[in-house]
Amino acid sequence: RLAHDHRLGPSRYRQPWCLQDTPRLSQLRPRPTLYGIIGGIAGLFVGVVIILVLEYLESNMIRRREDIEATTGMKVLAVVPSE
Repeated sequence: RLAHDHRLGPSRYRQPWCLQDTPRLSQLRPRPTLYGIIGGIAGLFVGVVIILVLEYLESNMIRRREDIEATTGMKVLAVVPSE
């Protein structure tokens, strides 16, 4: 319909994109140094986050009878052997 409507004028027929015959070399070239630095920083960040989460989770665990007594303030009456 738009191609047959003469009221729109020639400016409406232009394409909003253009094809680049010779792309810039910087668009095609990988940058291993930059990617290595970014990957190293991201790896360190993820490692620190994992360590902090594991430390938080381990601090809330009850492993011994003394942990239960310290947490609840009460004496332990019986213990189920783990072996």
